[in-house]
Amino acid sequence: MLLELVRQSGAQGVIYYSLRYCDPFSFKMLVTKDYLKRAGVPLMEAQTDYGTMDTETLRTRVEAFVEMLAIRS
Repeated sequence: MLLELVRQSGAQGVIYYSLRYCDPFSFKMLVTKDYLKRAGVPLMEAQTDYGTMDTETLRTRVEAFVEMLAIRS
């Protein structure tokens, strides 16, 4: 269903957010990453906890991902 949503929305990539140290989400990410890679859809994985310590790092990563998508299109 994720690939269908990507295509319907016209998204150029996917940001996969998961809670750090949550194994079920991490396991699902590997399957999702492989699936999207085969479909040619870029994916950025973002793992954080409920704290705000990594807000700026995450912001920088998202900005870089968006720039990469802009260059790609």
